Amino acid sequence: MKSRISLFNWGVSKNLLRRCWPLWAGYLVIAVLVLPAGVADRLGRINLEINNANNVVLNCGVDIATIAVFVGIAVAMAMFSYLYSAKGSGMMSSLPLRRETVFFTAYLTGIVPILVIDVLVVASSWIICLGTGAVRNLVFAQTLVLMLTANIAFYNFAVLCTVLTGSIIILP
Repeated sequence: MKSRISLFNWGVSKNLLRRCWPLWAGYLVIAVLVLPAGVADRLGRINLEINNANNVVLNCGVDIATIAVFVGIAVAMAMFSYLYSAKGSGMMSSLPLRRETVFFTAYLTGIVPILVIDVLVVASSWIICLGTGAVRNLVFAQTLVLMLTANIAFYNFAVLCTVLTGSIIILP
């Protein structure tokens, strides 16, 4: 019988999700206030010209991409918090899991909720603007790609800094 090596552990993932859900809830609230609520508010105040409406959506996407810097750092700090103390590091090392499994579980548990929130926020903005016809679908796709790329890049950089240093002081 062949040995099967898993790169994801549901038990560790559930524990991380249970401990860190306020981070994603806070990011969801901020993202909803910036993109769907911001777009609805600004579209109500401007003339419904195509260029103005498209710029509003893209500017809100840039605002969320700016927030991604702080979200990436905070989520990476939470997901890899076991590296910051001897007790936590010893506990994770005592589990019958390979280091790759612990790393990929923490990595995926941190990035997937962020990406799901990005997709949900852009989809809700698209639904809000669907009735007006003032915003092109391509602009929503560009906004989604901008948000996803920013979150992936900043989270990956924060994870790299976290894993290389293992110090909570150096990470921010």
